[in-house]
Amino acid sequence: MKSETAAGLLIGIGIGIIVGSLIAPDSGERTRYKLNKKLKKGVRELTENAGEFIDSAAEALDRGRTELARHRYGVTDAISKGKEAFQKVVG
Repeated sequence: MKSETAAGLLIGIGIGIIVGSLIAPDSGERTRYKLNKKLKKGVRELTENAGEFIDSAAEALDRGRTELARHRYGVTDAISKGKEAFQKVVG
């Protein structure tokens, strides 16, 4: 799950709670019970998805590190060749 999705989920939960409170057909006690139940479900789902998000982020970080290491030597070589060419021109 991406961070934008998690933020959207939290915003959606908050809006749902507010709207549900305003138009609730049940008594206050019953409404609070339902909201509490739905909030716990939302928190549980968010917690479950947080692990997937963390795993995805860790995998992306590992891929980024691998790519950086792979390209670092090519960039270093290009810089060295550029310095040599500059020294030949400047003298």
